Amino acid sequence: MQCAEAARLPETGEQTGAVITSEMIRSYLETLSRRGRSRNTVQMYGAKLRAFYHYLPSDKRVGPDTLSAWRGALLEAGYSPGTVNTHLSAANGLLGCLGRRDLQLAGQLEPEPSIQPELTRAEYLRLLQAARTLEKERTYLLVKVFALLGIRLGELSRLTADQVRAGRLSVLDKGRRQYLSIPTCLRRELLDYVRWQGLRTGPVFVTRNGKAMSRTQVTSAIQSLCRDAQVEKAKCNPRCLRKLYLATRSEIERNVRLPAEQAYEQILDTEQLAAGWTENESNSIQKDVCDRYFLAERCKGGEEMKKRILSALMVLCLLLTLLPVSTLAAEEGTGESDPAINQDGSDLRKDPAEEGGKQEAVESGTADEPDGPSAPNEPGTSGDPEENEPTEVPGDPPQGPDPTAPTEPAGELDPIEPAEDPGTVVEEPVAENAVYVSAAGDDADGTGTADAPYATLAKAAEAAPDGATIYVMSDVEMNQMAWVWEKELTITSYGVDPVTLSRGENFHTNADPARQHYNPAMIEVGGETEQGTVSSLILTHIILDDMGKYEGEYFVQADSEGDGETTVSRSEVPNTSIVQDAIIATYNGMGTITLGDGAELRNYGGMSAVRLSGGELIMEEGSAILDTTENEREKGASGSFGPAGAVWLQGGILTMNGGTIGGDKGVMMNGRALYADGGTANIGGTIQNIHGTDAAWQGQNGVAVHLRSHGEATLASTGEITNVTGTNAGNNCAIWTQFCNFTTKAGSKISHVDGFQLLYFDDLDNNNYSHEVYLNGTISECASGSASLLRSWYGQITFGPNSVIENCSSSSAGGLIYSNNGSHYTFAGTIRDNTASKGMIYLANQGGGGVIATIEETAHIVDNKGLAVRVNNSSNLTMNGGEIARNSSYGIQISGKTDWTGVRFIMNGGKICDNGSYGIYHTVAGKSLVEINGGTISGNKGSSGRQISSSGGYAVAETEEGAGYEYTHVSADVMGEPRTIYVSAGKVELPEGYADVNLGRATNEAVNTLKAGVANEHADWTPVGSSALWVQPSATEYSFELDPTSSPKKTDLYVAYVQVNPDGSPIDGAEVAVEEVENAEKVPIALKDLTAGAPYAVMLFNNKEYTLAPDDITIYTGGGQGEENYDDGGFPKLTINGSVDVKYTGDITSLEIKGVTIPATDDKTMLDQLLENIEAVYTYEDGTVATDDSKPGVYTVTLKWKNGLTNEDVRVNGNNVNLDGAGTLIVRHTQDIEEAQDGANTYVLLTAEPTKAVIHAEAIAKTQTSSWGTVYQPSFYTNDNEDFEIEDIAGIQLLDDSLLIDDDGTDRQALLEQKAEDSDLLNELSDGKTYRYDFHYLDLVDAYNGNAWVSASYGTTIYLPYPDGVTMDNANDLDVQVIHFPGLHREYGIAGQAEVTDAIEACEPEVITAEFDANGIEFDVDRSGFSPFAVVWQENAQTFTITASAGDGGSISPRGSVAVAEGADKIFTITPNGGYTIANVKVDEKSVGAVDSYTFTDVNANHTISATFARDSSGDGGGHDSDPYLRFDSNGGTRFDPIDEDGRSFSLNVYDDEEYGAHIPTRPGYRFTGWYKDSRLTIRVDEDETLRVTSSVTLFAGWTETSVPGMLNGDDHYAYIQGYSDGSVRPNANITRAQVATIFFRLLDENVRDDNLTTSNAFPDVNEDYWANTAISTMARLGVINGRNSGLFDPDANITRAEFAAICARFDDSGVAGVTTFTDTADHWAEDEISRAAALGWIQGYSDDSFRPDQYISRAQAVTMINRVLCRLPEDTDDLLSGMNTWTDCHESDWFYLAIQEATNSHDFVTKDRVYESWTDLNRAPDWSRYE
Repeated sequence: MQCAEAARLPETGEQTGAVITSEMIRSYLETLSRRGRSRNTVQMYGAKLRAFYHYLPSDKRVGPDTLSAWRGALLEAGYSPGTVNTHLSAANGLLGCLGRRDLQLAGQLEPEPSIQPELTRAEYLRLLQAARTLEKERTYLLVKVFALLGIRLGELSRLTADQVRAGRLSVLDKGRRQYLSIPTCLRRELLDYVRWQGLRTGPVFVTRNGKAMSRTQVTSAIQSLCRDAQVEKAKCNPRCLRKLYLATRSEIERNVRLPAEQAYEQILDTEQLAAGWTENESNSIQKDVCDRYFLAERCKGGEEMKKRILSALMVLCLLLTLLPVSTLAAEEGTGESDPAINQDGSDLRKDPAEEGGKQEAVESGTADEPDGPSAPNEPGTSGDPEENEPTEVPGDPPQGPDPTAPTEPAGELDPIEPAEDPGTVVEEPVAENAVYVSAAGDDADGTGTADAPYATLAKAAEAAPDGATIYVMSDVEMNQMAWVWEKELTITSYGVDPVTLSRGENFHTNADPARQHYNPAMIEVGGETEQGTVSSLILTHIILDDMGKYEGEYFVQADSEGDGETTVSRSEVPNTSIVQDAIIATYNGMGTITLGDGAELRNYGGMSAVRLSGGELIMEEGSAILDTTENEREKGASGSFGPAGAVWLQGGILTMNGGTIGGDKGVMMNGRALYADGGTANIGGTIQNIHGTDAAWQGQNGVAVHLRSHGEATLASTGEITNVTGTNAGNNCAIWTQFCNFTTKAGSKISHVDGFQLLYFDDLDNNNYSHEVYLNGTISECASGSASLLRSWYGQITFGPNSVIENCSSSSAGGLIYSNNGSHYTFAGTIRDNTASKGMIYLANQGGGGVIATIEETAHIVDNKGLAVRVNNSSNLTMNGGEIARNSSYGIQISGKTDWTGVRFIMNGGKICDNGSYGIYHTVAGKSLVEINGGTISGNKGSSGRQISSSGGYAVAETEEGAGYEYTHVSADVMGEPRTIYVSAGKVELPEGYADVNLGRATNEAVNTLKAGVANEHADWTPVGSSALWVQPSATEYSFELDPTSSPKKTDLYVAYVQVNPDGSPIDGAEVAVEEVENAEKVPIALKDLTAGAPYAVMLFNNKEYTLAPDDITIYTGGGQGEENYDDGGFPKLTINGSVDVKYTGDITSLEIKGVTIPATDDKTMLDQLLENIEAVYTYEDGTVATDDSKPGVYTVTLKWKNGLTNEDVRVNGNNVNLDGAGTLIVRHTQDIEEAQDGANTYVLLTAEPTKAVIHAEAIAKTQTSSWGTVYQPSFYTNDNEDFEIEDIAGIQLLDDSLLIDDDGTDRQALLEQKAEDSDLLNELSDGKTYRYDFHYLDLVDAYNGNAWVSASYGTTIYLPYPDGVTMDNANDLDVQVIHFPGLHREYGIAGQAEVTDAIEACEPEVITAEFDANGIEFDVDRSGFSPFAVVWQENAQTFTITASAGDGGSISPRGSVAVAEGADKIFTITPNGGYTIANVKVDEKSVGAVDSYTFTDVNANHTISATFARDSSGDGGGHDSDPYLRFDSNGGTRFDPIDEDGRSFSLNVYDDEEYGAHIPTRPGYRFTGWYKDSRLTIRVDEDETLRVTSSVTLFAGWTETSVPGMLNGDDHYAYIQGYSDGSVRPNANITRAQVATIFFRLLDENVRDDNLTTSNAFPDVNEDYWANTAISTMARLGVINGRNSGLFDPDANITRAEFAAICARFDDSGVAGVTTFTDTADHWAEDEISRAAALGWIQGYSDDSFRPDQYISRAQAVTMINRVLCRLPEDTDDLLSGMNTWTDCHESDWFYLAIQEATNSHDFVTKDRVYESWTDLNRAPDWSRYE
């Protein structure tokens, strides 16, 4: 049937259009095939017509202007003219075939010229030398690979480590696999590089994170050599290197051709001698040959010819090393050379976008529609066509290039149609290799053509010749297997939509010699030769559906012993009872199966979807092995193994370059993705939506990947495993590997593995650890439940430096990563934000070999909920570096056990810091040991500030076998603050600069030795506790502080110590040393006269005597107010509780005075009576005795007996007493001393909230309510010390003091005000406003105890009166804030504290949350958080006048009466006229000299300024002798070239000059304020000023920060664009007018949006049902958007750059005036808006000074402009956050990366450097759907 007959459109009278259907396209393609068009041509036509079909509107109607519009769209999308011509030719052909030539578009676009510079071999060698000099090995090899292999940039990723080892590179050439031999010299270098980089598989050239280098990165790397190599940058790219390869090869061929032909003639002549037809002819030829070649004595030049022949052969051998293998060995029987190489050496392999970086089309046969070109001249754009041209639609040109023409560097598709008749198809030879299949076909009578297709794939595969393509024209139900036997076939759908080959009922059995009769796959690929892979099957754009069906009942592997039976459970069953192996299978390594774009294998019903017994499965991007419905797979009859998995490897190779295995969207595949019983898998695609089932072979052991029999699998950098679920039982897991290697590369992702283990590794029978699990990708969002995330049983597991485990959880007793017997672990990656109470890493031995693990420098185990690492049961962990930080529990827990001996933790480096409990928690037992040899331990929050807990055990320094155990070794400088280690004897705090030491517990024998040694001299002394410290210092003296486990009494305290043997036992006759120590909470101990390196036992002892001392206390001046009986000069009451043992009742146990027992009475305790006999003496720092507290400072307090008593007269608690102790009193500064003394500035605490406005500061001590409702009243503590709780709280008052005044009368308020204003905490000052302050120094004091400083246990609520002019009603309008200045505690210059100025400088103010009610300003202060507070608000600033005047000869600017706001600065600029100089400037009638500017600062009065001038005696008006030269210092803005007229003076208007152009710079985040003549920006060049340049002049750009326009929301940084479901964001795609309106609608200030919200508009094409109606209507109401000239809004049209700039400019409310600076915007309708937006720094043009206003704007360009308008400007990637949305087509190297990330992620932020921002948290955007 002819095209016109099948699909010609009916005549409709006025043929205004035509509707196109997919059936018409199929019919047209069939017509092309019948006319003999080649397979490639038909495929190319199909691709372009599918693109045309998708371009058409929803009704698929073609009108008179449709093709013209499509041509414009293609050009706007970045297609070259030649490629656009091929698209239009395909559409013209279709319309011509349909009889609608009236709708065709005639005429062709002229191809764009492209001139590519030539690279010489000398320049190539210089590039290599530069790379070697710069030590850039990777770049050196890149240059060499392109120059020696001649590959395209897109083929570089195919150069893998495996192919380097094999010595050849596999590429695709027109769909056929070709091999390029790698020259030996290059291969050796690549092998060395691969080994050095540790690359096992995957691409050779990768980035630091393991991802294949991008095109931009490759080109940039090569271009980095250009300067050092002295080669033009335009020549430094892969394209030029490849062209050098082609040119070199062509030259070699030309040099070889003539000698080779002559040599060939010689061979023929010689043969003719032996076998010529006639004797005469033979004799004649023989004579001729002798004369010409061999008779040297009679033939001149004979030897020369031999040399030429030998030289030719040598050169030919060289050529052979450079040519592809396929070039040298043509297909058997054809005798043809490589069709990819033309006679002149040009390369016909190139794809439609040759040299433009678009190899994808050649490699896969398909390509995505382009997103459009990168924005020209944007940051990060390379400018190289190789990087910036769009990807083109693939297909071979129906008219090839002229074989005699020179090679074009950037080839385009030639036009398809002849110019005379665009609807006529150019005739080509008949396509012999096309075979057709249709359900309506006929196997018996069909011929396999499109007109007479076969009915079955089996017949088509049998009939198809090698290299054929089978086109399936309709859905076909298959009932018999198709053989692809010793041939290469491609199977694809014929038409726009893919067709389905489905498994039918009662699928026929098959027979072969090995299995006899059996149930086969739908397709089998193979052969019989022993030469390796002999068959190849490529599927594209087609579906094979098993329908979940299977034949037979046993799910096992059929035997191939030739008897037709298989043993199942000791019984023989026929192979016909065993289910089919697969949908597609290949055996004995005889086949390669390629699933190309659009190829899908669905719903496998047998053992697998693909079975490889050897051979290779290649999955390309766009392919899939899916379950599209929920298939509950069966185990099979008794004895069955169950289904293997979607892919079943038995020694074969799976290469997933892309594609998907698993459940379709919303569908779970029950079973397994990959079952690798041997073989190798490289997973660069996605495994998704898999649910484990016990029915599968090996059950749920490896639901995603199951490895056994020494198979290997690699999850490549592009690979992903996600949404895998299963049941937690046994070793069920997502990835199961036994005696196999498993690797995840950097960039790979595993996520959402839930309900069971992610990975289980078993290498039990391998004692040499030859297998490894190497994890170097990201594992996230996995919830393992009661299972661990990873578990091992022996084997080597390595977490590489790029590995990340984050946001995972496990409640398993084995923690997150559970290592069992004998495993070896290396941790070099990141484990963060996970939850596992039993540990992120749990190292354990359950009966086998001990675990050995290391933590390396790049490891980060941080921010997890739970214990970081547990080392248990004989395991050994070594930490060489990295960090274990901010985990909620222990950093490291080491569990020593007597029945699992030898657990070890050795720390050589790294950090253990800021964990929620102990940094190291060591249970000492079973010869356990902790060695801290290096690194840092700090900031951990163990009980009572302990960094390390190491309790239990008995330390042994060394044994006969060597090293000791049961102690903790701490090297010098390892311990950070606090340097505390807990051992059984107490908490040891090491001093700063301590030396190496070992710490532990001494043996009981050593304790007895100490007790006996002390008792010999002091029988009545008592030991403190029952344990002794074991210490092995490295020096002869060693000091530390000890907080003993048992508290000592407060009698005098002594330390006793004795050396012990290495095994901990006492040394016979060793002397016990005794030293007195201070009886403090932390006892300072200094061990002396030690033997360095020897162990000692140390113990504390109390004697029988108290040394009484006053308690230290801090007070403010004054005190005693309201307490009639208290008057002691303001000094506090004397207490000695810190130096005597007091019962819980607050009294001592007994008191004897001169032998008389003194009992307690009703009104006096024994302690009170003791104190009545003691007097306190206060001595000031200068040695004078003080009688009152009026002088701030430090006082030493000593005691003396009263009433004639002596030390011998008193016994307390049965102990002797002496008064030799001393205490310290600190008296803090008070400004209002008299008020403090008489109580005028202290106020009794309130007991309830005030009921009326307070007139002075008031306070209420806060209570605390428990979760069950109990209310706890506050307690009060003197000096915030809980040992000194105040019983009588009647004297607790609030001190409200004034700020301090300096000795010279200057108060400190100005310092605090400046500190507040410099902190950026204050609300922004409004125009005409100034800040006002009301300061209060607040603290709690005990007025009954000398105004002693007091704290309240639960904090305090403060009420301050409103300052004058501030009320509850206007507080918010006045921006009232409360600012706190923490740490300023009035101890300036006291006891080593900083002086007041330095203290204020070091202070960091904070904003206090306050409430404003009728009672006052209310806020809370924590327990000890008092210091100065300021109430800050804004008031109208007073206005002052500065009168400015100037005499003759110059000017002052500004001049006249100038109003200046209070507190503001004002600059005046003085400028002399030509021939004058400044004579004098007076301020307030006082001369300040001949200055050219003067600044009044902090104006608070009226002033005058006047200037006078004098004639310049030099006579040239300036005295400059330099050449006229104008420079521009843009101060961060657009750069301009200087203006130099070769020594001639010149004049110009710098802002807009006809001759010199405009000089208006732009700068993101700033508005240009003008050019200035001085760097201080005081002398401005006016807009109408003509600048005369007579000397060297530099102008400086002035800027002011831009703010977010008032209508827009600059406070909330919500995401305002979204990505696509495929993970892309399409930054180079265009954006429509409706989308832009919606974006700005979402970015409106909430009040503006709500006040103007409407759904009504005047646009006929935007009705109420349109999705963006609300946004368009509201924005139109605001006047921000307009319609087009037609009155329509045209919402779905792409928006232009001018339209977008105009919208941005309409938001501006600053009134800035723009100046036209672009060459192409003059007289444009949007000229004003564009110039305003440019002046605001919102838009930028191109490098040629154009703006291109009518060019469509890309998404990346649009968000860049929007971010500038909104001041949403992250400066670099450090300003972003991990966990943000990322996109497959938006990379850090892209110029738009930061802009896209800002636009697609909702986040909180802080301002950085006044312009930029840094993200602080990620959040969600509002639900905008309510407006749609």
